[in-house]
Amino acid sequence: MKPLLRNVLTRVKPTESERETARRVADGVVRLVNRKCAELGVRANAALVGSIARGTWLRDEKDIDVFILFPEHLPREELEREGLRVARAVAGKSGQERYAEHPYVNMRYRGFDVDLVPCYDVRDPSRIKSAVDRTPHHQRYVQERLTDELRDEVLLTKAFMRGTGVYGAELKIQGFSGYLCELLTIHHGSFTNLVRAAAGWKPGTAMGADGKYVEDQELALIFRDQPLVVIDPTDPNRNVAAPVSLRSFATFVRACQDFLSGPDEKFFFPRRIRPMTNAEIARALKARGTRLILLAFRNPGLVPDVLYPQLRKTERAMIQRLGRE
Repeated sequence: MKPLLRNVLTRVKPTESERETARRVADGVVRLVNRKCAELGVRANAALVGSIARGTWLRDEKDIDVFILFPEHLPREELEREGLRVARAVAGKSGQERYAEHPYVNMRYRGFDVDLVPCYDVRDPSRIKSAVDRTPHHQRYVQERLTDELRDEVLLTKAFMRGTGVYGAELKIQGFSGYLCELLTIHHGSFTNLVRAAAGWKPGTAMGADGKYVEDQELALIFRDQPLVVIDPTDPNRNVAAPVSLRSFATFVRACQDFLSGPDEKFFFPRRIRPMTNAEIARALKARGTRLILLAFRNPGLVPDVLYPQLRKTERAMIQRLGRE
């Protein structure tokens, strides 16, 4: 298995030149944000967070996350107003406002996709005012525990998750976030240790803040109906794995079992599936004795995190209606 994983790593790990370019561009964005804060008289400072800051980004990922940290005492409305003012000044006309728990700005900059996110500089993570306030604490926790060897193991974990279709906490995928991939790898010590452990996971598997597996009835009640519980080391009341759906959980567990039975690069780099022709679809339906109902419509302009929950709700309603026919 080791030669296979070495080959995978050479394909997903950024080269020294690529890392230097990413760091130079990211540092440039941080300096630009700090300069705009000074010019506008805004009391805030920029911090680079995320996978590029931690050295855990996959080779073809071009995402930079820069947080604009404001004092804790600032009213929420003022943080949003001043944060957007700084972000717009940095991004210029190319910037696009987006919305999570509160607004932020996305821009393209020297070939990278950059998010400029206002947040509070909260010293105690138990007193956060919004979900994004945790991110700088995640940054410190992971950075303090990563070695060069563990960074490589994280890359293998992320590549495996992506190859099996469960990488990403967004509602389109309902899978494993980058931070969760990092925590799982740190907790288990390597990618292979994680795969061996995950092959035996059952719905309701839980890990405490220290990364040890626990059987805790209180946790089971608090995080009811969540197939995987991984307590956030920076916030004992939060399950980092909350976005993981039962389908993504089961897909990952089965992929780990199959990988251990037959290690192959296809788990990291799946082969492109050729779409069936109309004639092939017709033959398959005839052989099965079934019919196909297709509903097609244009995206009404919704962002993915709004669109996909609505699509799933529509899917459930259609299944229930057809079941009554």
